[in-house]
Amino acid sequence: MAVETAEATEAARQAMGGIGVSLARKEDARFIHGQGHYVDDVVLPGMLHMVIVRSPHAHARIKGIDSSAAMAIPGVIAVVTGELLAQHNLAWMPTLSGDTQAVLATDKVRFQGQEVACVIAETKYIAEDAAALVSVDYEPLQAITTPQQAIEPGAIVIRDEKEGQTDNKIYHWEAGDKDATDAAFARAAKVVSLETFYPRCHPAPLETCGCVADLDPVTGNATIYMTSQAPHAHRTLFAIVAGLPEEKIRIISPDLGGGFGNKVPIYPGYVVATAASLLIGRPVKWIEDRTDNLISTGFARDYYMDGSVAIDDSGKFIGLRVNLPATTGHSSRMRNRASSRPASSTS
Repeated sequence: MAVETAEATEAARQAMGGIGVSLARKEDARFIHGQGHYVDDVVLPGMLHMVIVRSPHAHARIKGIDSSAAMAIPGVIAVVTGELLAQHNLAWMPTLSGDTQAVLATDKVRFQGQEVACVIAETKYIAEDAAALVSVDYEPLQAITTPQQAIEPGAIVIRDEKEGQTDNKIYHWEAGDKDATDAAFARAAKVVSLETFYPRCHPAPLETCGCVADLDPVTGNATIYMTSQAPHAHRTLFAIVAGLPEEKIRIISPDLGGGFGNKVPIYPGYVVATAASLLIGRPVKWIEDRTDNLISTGFARDYYMDGSVAIDDSGKFIGLRVNLPATTGHSSRMRNRASSRPASSTS
């Protein structure tokens, strides 16, 4: 009798659902049968293909770009440079963190893999061949690879295009009660410290980033198929960059082959493909290859962590202090965190 009651209770719990109950997956059958629909599956009439030319240097001045050999290849429609985008006020764009980012580099490159030019062609194979023929004259400059180098006296300034920027400190964040933290450490029976490095990692989704931009030059309506984890935020930024009303922009995010935060930012490829579609009057597809994705899209971690814990006589943690310089590329944000707990608290 007890067994029957337990079985009935479990059956009722399973029927009700909730925590601890396995849910039947609804999407698997479509993917198992090869019926997924990703951005690279989108094919539109008259669609062109775009490939990005990237910098091999981490920091270098651009002295000139020669695209004549690329333009001589049959099937190449255009080679887009930062200078061309600047003529349309599209050379720079805002980021989701309130900073700015070059769409295509104009004066200099600020990280290895930065976008320098884009080739638009009838097929991706033609675009790839033409991109290899775009010749960029670089003047290499000193590179910075750690936050320690970035804050050394006399360090070269990476974001020197920003008005009033005299050093490489881009972002400072502090949280907690500094005075209470200092007091906790002053009365601590013991302080334990650890200095460690949390290496950079990359989300590396199976599907790389990409888009298909289709702008109707008659109506001004834009339909953009994107590998997007944040389509509403992307629509807002597209409106800001392109000067289009948000109601004129439709972002379609089909099946996503992984993201892990990698597909939240707005990448220059999205903007250039959209601008090219507007100027040429045909849909433009841009799909990263794996190298593009690994060297130019958002990564994680890369923290140099210096932390200390204040401990009282009973072994309770009464304070925590962390200094965390973070390397986040050409838009580096220096973070300094301090937090504490009252002596009576536990953690």
